[in-house]
Amino acid sequence: MHILVFATEGFVAADLREAGHEVTVASTPEHALGVRKVAPFDAIVLGGAAPDDVTLAMCSDLRRDGARTPILLFAVGNTTEARVAGLDAGADDCVSASCTANELLARLRALMRRSDHNAAASDRESTACHHDPPDT
Repeated sequence: MHILVFATEGFVAADLREAGHEVTVASTPEHALGVRKVAPFDAIVLGGAAPDDVTLAMCSDLRRDGARTPILLFAVGNTTEARVAGLDAGADDCVSASCTANELLARLRALMRRSDHNAAASDRESTACHHDPPDT
């Protein structure tokens, strides 16, 4: 899996690489938006070291920019309000900033399963046979 990581603690990128994933780390919101347009990513991980407002704005900017890539957001301050704000900003899933590497990897796998399921459903819809009404 090729993962774009923005503003997270360094250990997150290391954990993802150790699990066999290709990781690109973006250091600024502008860098993340630019890199996303050049290379395809399977998932985007946001948060951790960045203040919540920066992370939430980045998530909103990605969605406004047309990103359909699954986004996992680290919610600083493991509260319901923080997770709701992340989901409302466009994240597909939110985790506590203190989650373990195993939980992070499991959530990314779940996002990919849902993403694959949605792509398969979309493919089925686009290839479905549509019959025109008979000419009268």
